[in-house]
Amino acid sequence: MSSYSPQLPQHSKLDVAALSRLFKSTSTSYKFLFFLAILNTLQSTHRKEGEPVRFALEDLAVEMALLSWYPIQFYKLSFGWQDQVAKIISQLQFDPSFKAITSTRGQTQLRAAIKEQAKDIGLYSLLRFVPYRLLSPFYSAELSGIPEKRKNDAIADLASQYNTQTIPLYSFVQDQDQACIQIHPEWVNYLLQAGNITIVKDWTLMGWISYLQKRNPNTPAIINKVLPPIKRSSLSSQTSFWKKIIEADAGQDLRCIYSNEPLLNQSFSLDHFLPWTFICHDQIWNLCPVTPSSNSSKGNKLPADDYVEKFIQQQIQALEVSSKVMSAKSWDKITESYAMDLRLDPKLLLDENAVRDAYTGVLMPMMTLAKTSGFEASWLYKNEPHSSENNI
Repeated sequence: MSSYSPQLPQHSKLDVAALSRLFKSTSTSYKFLFFLAILNTLQSTHRKEGEPVRFALEDLAVEMALLSWYPIQFYKLSFGWQDQVAKIISQLQFDPSFKAITSTRGQTQLRAAIKEQAKDIGLYSLLRFVPYRLLSPFYSAELSGIPEKRKNDAIADLASQYNTQTIPLYSFVQDQDQACIQIHPEWVNYLLQAGNITIVKDWTLMGWISYLQKRNPNTPAIINKVLPPIKRSSLSSQTSFWKKIIEADAGQDLRCIYSNEPLLNQSFSLDHFLPWTFICHDQIWNLCPVTPSSNSSKGNKLPADDYVEKFIQQQIQALEVSSKVMSAKSWDKITESYAMDLRLDPKLLLDENAVRDAYTGVLMPMMTLAKTSGFEASWLYKNEPHSSENNI
């Protein structure tokens, strides 16, 4: 996704200005989710030339729920107090700790669970207004003065009356007893044949990000939390760093901060002390080597306050040891994130008190915010068998 807000490509026949007003004065998530569901389905659907492009409204509702599940359940974002999507998603019976959720297989299983439980969780209630109201910008003049309770029918009627002056994005049709929308051929050409769909999706996502940022003002990395994380970055360089520290510090017996087991001569995992699903980065200042069982047990929970000092002390130890075993150039590169993210003068990276104060000033407020956002807090390690999967 682009890091800027793109301008929508113009078209001689289509009212692109109306398209650009789709999300004007939006107070809930529904329009963003419905339009993104349309774009995603349009991209993923194989179609024959000249064949009508129709999408069942119930299928689009499932896609809306899929798009919602990650920000709400995986990343703990709020959609706003008026928004009903979170209430619907919270009723879905699907294990949010499922480790393969970032895979295509995980998404397939999530989509199947949503479709199976759609009626039970009231998913289709999302379709009561949004398919109609999304078209409102195309008929601003015609809808003026029409009571709210009559607008759905009015919009459906207007969308069915094709004319060259107003070409709506879609109209409403029935297909084998299913309520559907049919994308107008001119809009299909605009989005697909002209290759504009990426620009339009970028534009939509930037609006969606802005919407979420206003409702989650203190939450980090909103831009990384609007779509499913298909693939996580490799931690090979971070693992190599900690392996050097463990081997170089053998005499000091570096231990897992959770289980207290020595890490020398055994495999270890890297734990995101602040959960990755909250902080959304792999910066080394937030990573610590732990036993695989500790890592698997912790998952995306917040550690108990008891571990904060142990974590900070381990990081202080790593900075000291790495300064001795790495070249000055390599050390400056690896410690850049410590200085930037902890807001610490690079000259003070070997000052134990300065590092401790910097960590405390960053960690404690972020742990409080993550707890407030819904992350499970005060996790303590129990010596029980677990799988060796990485935490999220």
